[in-house]
Amino acid sequence: IGDQLFNDFDDSATFAGNAVVAFPGIRDDEAGIDVTPTLDGAAYQDVDTVAADGFFTQTTFKGAFGSDNWLDGWSTLSDVMMEMNCAVDGDLNNSGYLNVADVVALVNYIISMGTINLDVTCADMNGDGSINVSDVISMVNIIISDRVYTDVDALESKLIISEDSLTLESDGFVQGVQMTLSHNSDFKINLSDAYISEYKTIGNTTNLMLVSDKSHSITDIATFNGDIKVESIHVANQSGNVMVEQVIELTSINVNVVGPNPFNPSTQLSIAMPESGFLSVSVYNLLGQKVATLVDNYMEANTAGHIINFNAGNLASGVYIVQAVAAGDIATQKVMLIK
Repeated sequence: IGDQLFNDFDDSATFAGNAVVAFPGIRDDEAGIDVTPTLDGAAYQDVDTVAADGFFTQTTFKGAFGSDNWLDGWSTLSDVMMEMNCAVDGDLNNSGYLNVADVVALVNYIISMGTINLDVTCADMNGDGSINVSDVISMVNIIISDRVYTDVDALESKLIISEDSLTLESDGFVQGVQMTLSHNSDFKINLSDAYISEYKTIGNTTNLMLVSDKSHSITDIATFNGDIKVESIHVANQSGNVMVEQVIELTSINVNVVGPNPFNPSTQLSIAMPESGFLSVSVYNLLGQKVATLVDNYMEANTAGHIINFNAGNLASGVYIVQAVAAGDIATQKVMLIK
């Protein structure tokens, strides 16, 4: 193949560049491998100017590599380099050792939803290719290595979602929880105390993380106000992932807007009922006048929520109150019609 390529090569072309024979400053020693040349080295000297013909790309360096290691993500060598370049696993600030500053940086990176720029090359503590709460747990356990939790690690857990709280039931020790929630603009949250207890809200999305110091298994996650949807959850013990089942626990009727809000001219409502019974769903204007009846009959229990359509094509723009009544319980929700 090499001979064929050589024979097919157009040897009429003339090389116009200035070759440099010098050590580029790449590293291959006991500290690891780094294929990128030193910024003040020979690779950055006397760089040729290429023709501005739309084909060639002007660089600031000679050779295959500049400051960017383009092997990362598709070459086996990139994995080797990432591993070898970490003199200390988890040392994100290159201080030479792992400490709480590295943990804080990684937690903020994870819950920031990509808004923080951080080199997390050394953060994949378990080598699974993902950066999440399991890696934070590994870092924490190295720092607090003198503490031991003797209970058996959990294998399965249940996330209990009530009207105002998130709790976890498990068959053993749970050390970390990472969650992403979507919610309305009125959402507020209060995380339970833990060795690490942090959250960040951007728009209508909140990322949270709790990690225990091994003094107790995580059970209480948070209390909240507002309507939420659990977009993702990652539960981990001391050494790996824990399976999670989501359970919605309702003690009273609940109304959520699952369609557009504001809307025009129609939206959808979800009416969750803990028990079967007679259900009445009505719509009122801000003067307290009933303007529509959406449901007025017997409904089976449904904690996931009955989907009800609300078409307000005959109503004027404004704020309306949806009121659901069942078994003596009353739940309301505001909706806004904009025409």
